[in-house]
Amino acid sequence: MDALKLTALLVGSYLLGSLPFGLWIAWRWRGVDIRTMGSGNIGSTNVGRVCGPIAGGLVFLLDVLKGLLPPLVLAALHFASPWQILAALLAILGHNYSVFLGFKGGKGIATSLGALLGIAPKVGLTAFALFGIEVLTVGYVSLGSILGALSLPVLMPLFYPGDDCRLAFGVAACLLALYKHRANIQRLRNRTEPKVRLPWRKSTLTPVPSPTLRERGEAQQGSSPSSTLQQKEKERDTPAPESPLSRSVGEGSGVRVDLPEKEPHAHASQ
Repeated sequence: MDALKLTALLVGSYLLGSLPFGLWIAWRWRGVDIRTMGSGNIGSTNVGRVCGPIAGGLVFLLDVLKGLLPPLVLAALHFASPWQILAALLAILGHNYSVFLGFKGGKGIATSLGALLGIAPKVGLTAFALFGIEVLTVGYVSLGSILGALSLPVLMPLFYPGDDCRLAFGVAACLLALYKHRANIQRLRNRTEPKVRLPWRKSTLTPVPSPTLRERGEAQQGSSPSSTLQQKEKERDTPAPESPLSRSVGEGSGVRVDLPEKEPHAHASQ
């Protein structure tokens, strides 16, 4: 019975980590697929840049909880420490390689923070402090994440000497973070990595989503399109010479329907 319960909890830890909150919140918030916007990442940094600080902060909080809850649940059910650590690691793997996204996902920094707070809170808080100091002074979220990850194999033996399971977790979490940030590392080397601007504001320099996503996002926001969207809409709505039977459908909608000249009755029926 305990083995069955343990298996269910470990699988549940992975599935909880797999929940793509960034994707869902960006869709509900602005009507966009966050994977096609900004950096293409589903994490809180990209969501914050595209959808604003409130949406980004909400994604950050939920991603932290994904890593925090699994080890806390196993601890409350009196499972041994190694199983709690494994559950925390599975939550990170779920975020990085989500079953709901074709085994793709984010970079796992917020989820790793939650996992650390669940199994090694002193290490988690120290690594987060390093991250915060770097972001506030230098301005690179990616570099702060990398520094925090690199600190894990060093901090684990300092705060938990002789604990091989926690040390193994620190090494694994560090390697996962470095692998997921390999593109950022290359941009840092090339000095092309963008900095975060504080206070965190919604970006206006994002790719234009498809009309369906754009219209849905505008309806939910209750605001007019940005200047970038307006420019793209003008370019789309001013094609080369059009048929005399072309007309706008829906006042102010910006959507054109070209009716073939061979069927004039279709125009009359409108």
